[in-house]
Amino acid sequence: MTDRPGPNPSVSDEALIRAVLEAYPPALGTSDVADKVELSSEATRRHLKRLEEEGYLSTDKLGSVRVWWVTDDGRGYLSGRNGSSSQ
Repeated sequence: MTDRPGPNPSVSDEALIRAVLEAYPPALGTSDVADKVELSSEATRRHLKRLEEEGYLSTDKLGSVRVWWVTDDGRGYLSGRNGSSSQ
């Protein structure tokens, strides 16, 4: 555990984007993403928010659940990584 604030660096951006992209339906709630990448919901939320700010994910609130989906830029990010998975 690090004393540094912010997202846990042990989960890669690629792992988070892939978790959302590979979901069916192609949108996941924050806790669903957290379960897929084995990270706390709070840490996952911080990661996902940053990825949204960078344009890789989009989000909306459906009732009481915030859902996330991969943007074209997010797909491009994964394509640029040649389909490799770091986590």
